[in-house]
Amino acid sequence: MGYYLNPTKGFVTKEGLLLEHGTVIEQPTDLKNVSPEDAIVIIVDNGLFTAAAFMFNEQELKAWQNDRRRHKWYKIKRDKLKEACPDLIEVLNNHPYPA
Repeated sequence: MGYYLNPTKGFVTKEGLLLEHGTVIEQPTDLKNVSPEDAIVIIVDNGLFTAAAFMFNEQELKAWQNDRRRHKWYKIKRDKLKEACPDLIEVLNNHPYPA
């Protein structure tokens, strides 16, 4: 699986980024009705650490939907992710959600 959030620009943690700038949402069934300005992210508790992954397409979303670890889904503005995680700029620009 794909692209992970590792904030570097003024944000201490991925949890802090999502808590401050994201909105908790129900698990999405697809990406069709997500605004082009938004990104869907899952944060998963791995026990010793957490991982936050960007849902860059429907296949990625489907792969995470059956994850049994503790997790939360978030919606966050793509521009905020670009600001906080510059390593994701290219993937965020090149993976718009279906209309």
